[in-house]
Amino acid sequence: MINDLSLAIITWRNFEKLELTLKSYQEGGLFDAVSDCILISQETSDAERNIAKQYGLRLVENPKNLGIEGAWRCALNNINNNYCLVLENDCPLIESKATTLQELIFAKELLENGTADVVRLRSRRAPGAKFYNIEKYSRYFEIEPTPSDRKTILTKQLRKYLRPFKAKRLAGSSVYALSHPEKRHKRIKRVQNNTYLVPSSILNWTNQSVMIQRDFMVDTLLDRVKTHPSSRALNGFQDIERSLNSRWWRRSNFTIAVTPGLFTHLD
Repeated sequence: MINDLSLAIITWRNFEKLELTLKSYQEGGLFDAVSDCILISQETSDAERNIAKQYGLRLVENPKNLGIEGAWRCALNNINNNYCLVLENDCPLIESKATTLQELIFAKELLENGTADVVRLRSRRAPGAKFYNIEKYSRYFEIEPTPSDRKTILTKQLRKYLRPFKAKRLAGSSVYALSHPEKRHKRIKRVQNNTYLVPSSILNWTNQSVMIQRDFMVDTLLDRVKTHPSSRALNGFQDIERSLNSRWWRRSNFTIAVTPGLFTHLD
C-alpha cells in the first residue's frame, strides 16, 4: 500500500461503465495500492450506494450534478491524503498488479520530489476513445511508423510555416506519436521508467487519469478556474480543461510527467 495516496473516482449515472471500471480496479490491485478510496457520485441513487457497498468504497453523495469542476472540488475536499489519483467512471485499468503498483509509486515520487507538477496516467499504448493528440500532432509533423508522401510532407511544412505557434503547442503530443520524441523536440526530457517530462507550454491540461498534489490542484489550478472561468461552459458548468488551456497555462511552465500509463477510456 502506498501511504499518503488517495483514489477519487467521479461518477454520474452510467452504472454499467462504473461497474466495469471498478471491477478492473479490483482485479488489477488498485484498491489495495492506495490507502484511501472514495466514490464521488452525483444525483446519487441506490445503484451507486449498492455498488459502493459491493466494492467497499467510501461514498460521497451529492443530490445534484456538480459538473467536472464541482466534482473535482468535492473529491479533493473529501480525500484523506495529500496526493490524489483522480479517475472517472469510464477509465478502466488495463495493466497488471505489479505494473500498476510500480507506476503509482513512481508517479507519486515525481510529485513528492518536485520533478513534476502533474502526472498523466492515461495509457500511451491504448489511450482509448476520444483521444486526439496523435491526430492533431500528425497534421503538422511526421509520425511513426509510415513516412508520408512528398505532397503530405509539403502540406505539413506549410502548416508549420503559416501557424508556427500552433505547431509549437502541439509538440508535446509527440510523446504519444514517436518512440523518441525528445530527439525531435528538445524541450521534452526522457527520464526513467519510459516517462517523459513535458513543459505546459507544449502540452495541455487534461482531466483524464491524472495524479496531483491536493493543495496545488485546489490553490493553483482550481483557483484559476474560479477566477478565470471559460465562456464555453459545458451544460452550464465550468469544465476545467476549457478554462486552464489558455495562455496562462502555457506561460506557467508547469512540468507534466507522461508515464506509459495504466488506464484507458471507454467509448
